[in-house]
Amino acid sequence: MYSEKFYNFKNFGVLEATIPKDFFKRLQAESVHSPGKNSIIKSGLSGNGIPKHFSLEENWSELEQFVLNLVPAYEGEFEHTNSKRGTLKSTMPFFKLGAAWFNHQKKHEFIPIHVHDGVYSFVVWLDIPYKIEDELSAGEYASCFQFVYTSTLGRPMTQTLPIGKEWVGKILLFPSKLQHLVYPFFTSNGTRVSLSGNIMVNE
Repeated sequence: MYSEKFYNFKNFGVLEATIPKDFFKRLQAESVHSPGKNSIIKSGLSGNGIPKHFSLEENWSELEQFVLNLVPAYEGEFEHTNSKRGTLKSTMPFFKLGAAWFNHQKKHEFIPIHVHDGVYSFVVWLDIPYKIEDELSAGEYASCFQFVYTSTLGRPMTQTLPIGKEWVGKILLFPSKLQHLVYPFFTSNGTRVSLSGNIMVNE
């Protein structure tokens, strides 16, 4: 007879939550007119085949309050910042919303692997113009959102999320330096709209 014991090494995951309906409608409304009204954001990812980015302007304060209220739950689970603030009721004194932008992704466009500025980043899906079943029949990773990280052996690992209509209204919160990418979609001529942003240290 012998006994077995396993040790799971610490790592950082992702927090999923749902945007309140009324707030979601306000974000969705701003996203619709953002291409003609809001400022265009250019970054190192800007270029041919990459979705256009438009700054969030009307719902800044409400978004900041909402995403900062998610941070204590993430800290309590993963202790990402190695902070003793994981049980704080409010993160407002320590963090702030540093940037937020709408992504308008067309058919065949993609976002290559990248990381963000700040401590935390997030993405909210506002409109998805296809069925995930149709996309996955077009390609193994079609329309997917994918995280890339290394294992304890230094090997690349992935966590792939098939993003379909059921993700509309969902938000993911994750460490800003967690690499991620967005695959193109193929079965719709519509626009996939998401909202991304970064949470920074409030200095």
